[in-house]
Amino acid sequence: MILDLELAPADDARKDIAAVLSHVDRFLQDRENGIAHASAADVAAYLKSMVPYHTKVLAMTVFKDRYEMELELGFVKVVCKLKRY
Repeated sequence: MILDLELAPADDARKDIAAVLSHVDRFLQDRENGIAHASAADVAAYLKSMVPYHTKVLAMTVFKDRYEMELELGFVKVVCKLKRY
């Protein structure tokens, strides 16, 4: 579940970005059901395989109840919080 989302610059493709983050959220849920939480490298590899444009995980912090990530999706910088299951 997306808890918070900031885009820089503000982008008209919010629906597309939210869809990508929903996929990342499901990926993180699947990893939580396994042995351990996903790493920034795991998320980077997942994004690279999922979307056709440049992606980069700039920062990722795992908290007890959420993930906080800073991503580059194309030319858009995304700062988000995703619920940890």
